[in-house]
Amino acid sequence: MASADRRFRSFTAEATLNDDRPGARLGLAAAMGWEILWPLILGFTLSACVQAVVSHEEMSRLLPDDRPKSILRALALGAASSSCSYALSR
Repeated sequence: MASADRRFRSFTAEATLNDDRPGARLGLAAAMGWEILWPLILGFTLSACVQAVVSHEEMSRLLPDDRPKSILRALALGAASSSCSYALSR
């Protein structure tokens, strides 16, 4: 998989630097879109599952107010979520 990733990156860099045709740039945009499509779909699916399973009352209990403790907890949960999404795209 790593060699395919290297080939893809060298192809996209070469297409960007050496090819002035509009079609090459459209192909590059399509390849980039395809590369990020699956992590986005999986991220949205996981988010929908969490919203379906975790109730509003549970979130209100976990994050009850705007005190620093609640804000730090929300930041930690957001960072964990972001890290998982980033790991999926790599």
